[in-house]
Amino acid sequence: MEALSKEDHFIHQCVCGRDHVIPIRLIEIDENMLNALSRYLKSEQMSRILIIADENANKALGQEVFEQLERVGLSPHAYVFPGSVRLLPDEQAIDKVKELIRTYNVEVVLAVGGGVINDIVRYTTFLERIRYISIPTAPSGDAFTSNVAPLLLNGLKITKQAQTPEAIFTKPSVLCAAPWVLIQSGFGDLIAKITALSDWKLSCFLYGEYFCNKAYQLVRDSLIEVIQHVEELLKREAHAVKMLFAGLVQSGVAIAMADSPRPASGSEHHCSHLWDFFASRHLREYAPHGIQVGYAAHWMMEFYSNLDSLKGVIEPQNYGITKDWQREMQLFYGTSANEIIDAQMQKQEWMEARRGCWKTNHPTLEQLLQLLKPEMELFAQVKQALTTMGIPWEIGYIGVDEAMLRDTFVHAKELRSRYTILDFLQGQGELQRFIDDVLQKAREAPHI
Repeated sequence: MEALSKEDHFIHQCVCGRDHVIPIRLIEIDENMLNALSRYLKSEQMSRILIIADENANKALGQEVFEQLERVGLSPHAYVFPGSVRLLPDEQAIDKVKELIRTYNVEVVLAVGGGVINDIVRYTTFLERIRYISIPTAPSGDAFTSNVAPLLLNGLKITKQAQTPEAIFTKPSVLCAAPWVLIQSGFGDLIAKITALSDWKLSCFLYGEYFCNKAYQLVRDSLIEVIQHVEELLKREAHAVKMLFAGLVQSGVAIAMADSPRPASGSEHHCSHLWDFFASRHLREYAPHGIQVGYAAHWMMEFYSNLDSLKGVIEPQNYGITKDWQREMQLFYGTSANEIIDAQMQKQEWMEARRGCWKTNHPTLEQLLQLLKPEMELFAQVKQALTTMGIPWEIGYIGVDEAMLRDTFVHAKELRSRYTILDFLQGQGELQRFIDDVLQKAREAPHI
C-alpha cells in the first residue's frame, strides 16, 4: 500500500510562497490491487459505479475489475469503447461518457486504460462534478495524476481544466505487459520534460513567471532516475517499469502543485499538438503522444544548444498581432483559428505587463546560459536515451518531413499562451536562422 501522508497531501508554506494541495488520496501499485480497490469503494460508500475502458485495457485489467466488484456486491456498470476505430479524446468520446454518467446516475467513474481514456474521464467527471479513480494499464504518460486534459476539439489539441483522480490502482505485472509502444511513449513523455523545465526557467528568468523549485525538482529527479535505468527498461524489468510509472505519477503531482502544466509541458508538447493538428487534416498519421513529445524534445534541445551562437540578448520585438497575422491564422488553422488568436493575445498581454522585468534585470546571454546549464548538461544523456528507446533524431521520423518541421518550428508557439524557447527566439529576431541551422545539422548527422 502506497498511501499519501497528510504532509504529502498538503504542503503548507512552500518556499515558492504558495500552499499546495495534492488531491490524490491513495496510490496502490500492487498485484493485490483488486482487493484494495473494492475495500476503498466500500469504505467510501460508493455504489453507483461506471467502468470505462477500451478493448485492450478491458482485456488487460478492466474485465477483472468488473468481476471483482460484482463478486463483492457492488454491481458496476461498464462501457468498452470499440477497437475498430482509433479512440481520441474528442467531442464524440466525451459526449458518450457524459451520456452514460447521466443515464446511470453515476457517482464515480473508474478509468481503466492509458492516457486517452483517463483524459476523457478526468474531463467529463470534472464537468459532471462526480468522483474519478484511475486504473492505468500502461506507463504511457503523465495523464494519470494531472488536473488538466489535452483534448482534440475541432481537430486542435486544447488543454482544458479537469480533475486529478482521488486514487490510483494498478498492477505492476499489467504495466510490464503493456505493448512496447506504450512503454516507449511513457518514457518519451517523461524525459522530454527536460525542455519543459528549461522553458519554465527561461520564462521565470525573463518575465518573472511563477516558479516552484519543489515541483521542478520532483520532475527533474524523476527523469534523471529513469535515464539511469534505460537498459533495464528495454528488458521490461519490473523495477524499471515501476520506476517509469512512478516518475510519470510524480510529474502529474508537480502539475497539481504548480496548478499549471508548466513543470511537464513546454515547447516539445506544443510541437506534438501541432502534429496532431496535421494528422487531423490527414497530412500524416497519428503517433502516440509520448513518442511525439520525445521526438520533439530532440529538436528543442538542439535549439537550446545553439543559444551560444547569439551575440547577446536584446529586449524582444513586439509580437505584432495585426489583422494580416490574424488572416494568416485563419488560413493556416481554419475553424480552429480563434483559439490560436486568443492564446496569442493572452501571451502578448502577459509579456507586455511584465516588460519591466527586462528593464530592471537587464538579462545577459551569460546569465541565461548559466541558468540553463543544469538542463543543458543532461541533453546528451537524454538524446542517447531517447535513441536507445527507439525514438531517434532524424528528419522524417513519425511522418514529420522537413517541410512539416519548418512549419512546426514557426507555428508551434502559437498553440498555447505559455512562453517557450520558440517565443524567445522569435523575439530576438533569430528564429529563422536557428531553424535553418538545426535542420542543416540534422541533415548532416549520421543516422544511428
